[in-house]
Amino acid sequence: MKQLIIFILLNFNCLGFSQVELSGKIVSAKDGSIPSQDIIVEIKKLSKHTWADSLGNFKFTKLDKNTKYLISFTSFQFGTLEIPFETNEMDIITKVFELKANCEYNIDSALSDWKNKKAKLLIIGSIAPLADTKLDKKFERKYKIDYFDFGCTPAPSDCIKEYNEKVFELLDKKYGKEWRKNVRKDVEYLN
Repeated sequence: MKQLIIFILLNFNCLGFSQVELSGKIVSAKDGSIPSQDIIVEIKKLSKHTWADSLGNFKFTKLDKNTKYLISFTSFQFGTLEIPFETNEMDIITKVFELKANCEYNIDSALSDWKNKKAKLLIIGSIAPLADTKLDKKFERKYKIDYFDFGCTPAPSDCIKEYNEKVFELLDKKYGKEWRKNVRKDVEYLN
């Protein structure tokens, strides 16, 4: 009888308190691509965190069933985004999280900057960005545009790409392809 009670209690414990594993994948909401930079993933309620791997995959174990969580994603590419997530009765949940960068620099800001003669060519530098040379200043005057180096704290890369590609298009339209021969080679996303 004692063994039967222990068996029942163990099975009840396993059934009543089983936990969930979340196998997540991160992709860009813009184009479905895998993020190109490291992303820290955190479950706020539990203060659990991990890194997404190079394919955008991450995993959390020992989550409670039928529970709401807030998952935070932090990277240079997307900034910090929080997405609500709720577990269900399944033991293993596979979910794709589409992240959309919060962009200060985008197509609209590129068009606005161009119209207001404040357009920039965006550069991701480092702790010690390169100083503008005389040739850089000459280029800026000739094409009425400024180089802007973020240093080591860039905007999300999706945003930089969107902004710069629109500015490239506008420069091509106004000046032809000639400007491309003299532009700095560290301008992001220049083909």
